[in-house]
Amino acid sequence: MVSVHDIFPSPFGWCVIPQGVVTLRGGEEANVAAFELAQYPVTNAQFQLFLDDADGYASGEWWSFSPKAARWRQSHAASDVPDSAATLPRVYVSWYEAVAFCQWLSARTGENVILPTEQEWQRAAEDDDGRTFPWGDAPDISRCNASESGIKRLTPVDAFPTGASAFGVFDMSGNVSEWCLNAFNVPDELDIATFSGGEARAMRGGSYGLSLHNAQVAFRSFNHPADRFDYLGFRLARHR
Repeated sequence: MVSVHDIFPSPFGWCVIPQGVVTLRGGEEANVAAFELAQYPVTNAQFQLFLDDADGYASGEWWSFSPKAARWRQSHAASDVPDSAATLPRVYVSWYEAVAFCQWLSARTGENVILPTEQEWQRAAEDDDGRTFPWGDAPDISRCNASESGIKRLTPVDAFPTGASAFGVFDMSGNVSEWCLNAFNVPDELDIATFSGGEARAMRGGSYGLSLHNAQVAFRSFNHPADRFDYLGFRLARHR
């Protein structure tokens, strides 16, 4: 089997996230086991592999995790993106598409690749000190692509190295909001096999069009799994 490293265009890397405890906004405390998180959101070039593979996006196999996802795929094709530059984060991706991509990539590589839960996402962003932003507690528009930066568009996933978390994860504040695995209203609901499609799924990270307030580590938001927007993408988690 090839690894994700073998097939993904750069930039790509795994960051090791040690075991720890997080407190979600709302007060729920969660223990997070050690895992690995992709250093960057999935890029246009990386998602294109899924689209171009004859046994990729067009194969019903990757959508069978949920009857709702399979029905959604029958009536939807992949969205075009306004700017297909290779290192921009892939946007206009529904939760169904993000999960199907993970199913395909896991089969291609033999690795256990899936969306992170928001508990995992928050652990990777805030370290042990419960920081407000991935880089620390002070708001700093030079470290991320939020509305205050005035950029008003997506930027390459490696454009803000000084905004990385303590574990080396890039772009966790601003640029692109990221799908998480779990339901928003029930953060412990993770079962994609029985997912009916009605529940909103959690998102984290803010985006280029939102303020630094929305780019705080603990900020929670949601969309419905069929939604696709120009600010919404995803990154990968790996479990050994």
